[in-house]
Amino acid sequence: HQIIIASDRLGLELNNVAEELGVRLGDHKKILVDDSMLTSLPGVYAVGSITGELRGNTFSQEGGKIAAENAMGKKRQLNREWVPQIARLIPDVAYVGCNMETAGRQGFHPVEGVFESEFSVGEKLAPSPVRERCKIVADKRTRLIVGVQIISNPASDWITMLLLLIKKGVTVANLANVTYPEGSGINCLCEAARHCLRALKAP
Repeated sequence: HQIIIASDRLGLELNNVAEELGVRLGDHKKILVDDSMLTSLPGVYAVGSITGELRGNTFSQEGGKIAAENAMGKKRQLNREWVPQIARLIPDVAYVGCNMETAGRQGFHPVEGVFESEFSVGEKLAPSPVRERCKIVADKRTRLIVGVQIISNPASDWITMLLLLIKKGVTVANLANVTYPEGSGINCLCEAARHCLRALKAP
């Protein structure tokens, strides 16, 4: 019946309200929630930094969607691997989906393809060449892409689109055979997909 939104500065104040309501709190007064964003108080959900999730606003956004849908009677859970993560560095680091370790735990038979190259970003930002690295993780049985990790300047631009492609069932061959214009920045991903395709074909 009510949605309370607190900015970063009001988070502790909101946690005090939660404590008064009888919501169970953890260390540093963070509100404890399960994967459906439900607190210990039935019908009360919490998302964002007040739950101790300090990974960025993408977790808050996805948690908010899940909490809202669950409050309306659906049964959804947050799968942290399917929330794109970006670290704004030189170059950017971004990942979504499974890595080789977590893919096996989710029932996939993981195979990876990795491609690395060097590029210069200018003496002021980085005096020596920066390594660009892309990794594609796929399921050997279905040949579907189940995870992507990127260290590259356009990583933050590509990661959300890659999540959409993964959800739509893009195969390694689909990405490996993409025709791309020179300088588009996707060549690293396509090369990683080609390496993954070779690994899939290996006995």
